[in-house]
Amino acid sequence: MARIPNAQKKISFALFFFVFATGLGLEACRCGKGSGIDPEKEKLAFRGDRKAEAPTTDDPMCPRPTLVEEPAKEDMYYPFAEAYKAALMDDSEEAFLRFNAQFEKQNDAATLERKRQYWPRIRKHVDKYVRNAEKFSFEICRVEEKNGGVMRITVRSNVASKSHTPSRVRNVDGRWKFTSFSY
Repeated sequence: MARIPNAQKKISFALFFFVFATGLGLEACRCGKGSGIDPEKEKLAFRGDRKAEAPTTDDPMCPRPTLVEEPAKEDMYYPFAEAYKAALMDDSEEAFLRFNAQFEKQNDAATLERKRQYWPRIRKHVDKYVRNAEKFSFEICRVEEKNGGVMRITVRSNVASKSHTPSRVRNVDGRWKFTSFSY
């Protein structure tokens, strides 16, 4: 009986892992059974017509996005809406403060870093996420619960050549705040 070389074992394992992980990623996009998110809790995240099912897409990484229009302050999507709305405003201190208020960590060093790095980039790239500034909306590909009550939320990019961006939020005193933010 011939032995399988280590290189072949590693390639076989990597291929198996890729296929398995990709399958889980696609299942998690459905935000339903098998996604790790309680469908009843997800229904409670929005009231009335604030959440609607977005059309099915040809994108295998985001086949059934959730359309977000006007989340309530208690909703986990609220910091995204506020950050994007601030980025659509004229570049002002008021707009930056609205953006900055969506973050959990509030100290001088973090604020300075956000003002120098995050703020100019989100203003430049906000059109990747918000299709129309007048009829404000964006789409969520998937939501994953992580350790410590952190939710990893992946926002759909409207630009086919750009990847969908994951950010993390945590509930702090009844309000969701970014612990990490991608643009």
